[in-house]
Amino acid sequence: MTQKRELVRRVTDAVVDALGVDKEGVRVKIIEEERHHVAHGGVLSSELP
Repeated sequence: MTQKRELVRRVTDAVVDALGVDKEGVRVKIIEEERHHVAHGGVLSSELP
């Protein structure tokens, strides 16, 4: 959880710095997907080494 908290803080700061928006207006969504739900080049990630 600490890593995610730090990631969200850094992404928020970067958006505020780059776009000049208020921090309260920035939303960060972390989507975690299982390997068998994602494919690269037609091959499921769970089948890759």
